Amino acid sequence: MKYDEKILERIANYLNIRFPVATFSKDLEYSKGVVSQYYNGKREISESFRKSFENYYNIKFSDFSDGKAVEQKSKIEDFVLNDRSFYNPKAVSDLFRLLIRNHSLIKENEIYPLYRDFIIKDSKTDDLNDDSRYTLLGDE
Repeated sequence: MKYDEKILERIANYLNIRFPVATFSKDLEYSKGVVSQYYNGKREISESFRKSFENYYNIKFSDFSDGKAVEQKSKIEDFVLNDRSFYNPKAVSDLFRLLIRNHSLIKENEIYPLYRDFIIKDSKTDDLNDDSRYTLLGDE
């Protein structure tokens, strides 16, 4: 199927990808030159690329075809954390605030089961009290 030349641009905007050619190239293991040609509409998108793309990013090209406007995914704010951060009460507090503020986005993400299991199963009561668990997981 032939897609309009802006489809990858719309998808990149939806996924909040800042450098789409480099990101798609790396993630899908295609050359930057080929991805650039697809992205700029200079080359028709191959079926193998489309399938790889849809599987990797868990989206459907058909949702973005014919100039359809798809609501942009909200981006989870970046947060830098390293081992030293845990000795800094403000950094830990910022991390918890970030998790709480982005709870609905985290819940929609495929990593949520791991996050939930970590909070429920892997955390000791001493590490995380019941109120904190409820705050981080909501109605779980």
